[in-house]
Amino acid sequence: MSKKYFFIFFSVSLFTFLSNNLYAKSLLGKDTSNIVFTSPRPLIEKNDLSQIKLNSVGLELLLSGSGVGIGCQLERILSKNYNLNYGFFFSGKRNTDEIEYWNYEGRNFSIPNKVNRLFTLPFNCGIQRAIQFVDLAQSFRPFVGVAAMPMLIWQLPYKADFFNEVKDAKLHFRAGGSIYIGANFGDFNTALISFKIKYNFVPWGGDGIESIRDFPIKNMGGVFLSLTIGKFF
Repeated sequence: MSKKYFFIFFSVSLFTFLSNNLYAKSLLGKDTSNIVFTSPRPLIEKNDLSQIKLNSVGLELLLSGSGVGIGCQLERILSKNYNLNYGFFFSGKRNTDEIEYWNYEGRNFSIPNKVNRLFTLPFNCGIQRAIQFVDLAQSFRPFVGVAAMPMLIWQLPYKADFFNEVKDAKLHFRAGGSIYIGANFGDFNTALISFKIKYNFVPWGGDGIESIRDFPIKNMGGVFLSLTIGKFF
């Protein structure tokens, strides 16, 4: 099984495990007695926008086949089921396992057949829809989403010396989109803890761009695991 398909399988398995675990806890925690207590004050409902904080901001950590990334995500509650989601993140991009080896002649570490260092800065703006399930725990709130994704790409010709590469760097612009599935955890409208599985599609066009010689990259996106931690305001 290739690394790409293993990564997708792992992502889906992790999300399924978290979903089932939280659902099982919600069933075990149900009160089976006949005594019903009524809250002295009404609970805050998501469809009553006057009682809740409508905005959130969070730090996003990402993991993909190209390594790790970091970014910022913001959300605006539009209605009971819809949120506006926007933000950005920074990550490297490569299409193969790139291992540095010690070069005895140059007395430094280098990656064989490497042509370019590639770094990406995607911006996302999209709509997120809540998925409603009967008897699902309120601490587990799944959703799906789509987003437009313009992207800045920083290309540095590989010379095994990062600081000498900067002067020859080139900046590119590409545009694409993103689809994702995920869930928010914890009590609604308090701390923001969100997990997503994303697929970003940002085509380079033409024959692609090389990170390793003869292995051009044609999609600057890919599959990402995302964890966002933040707060409402």
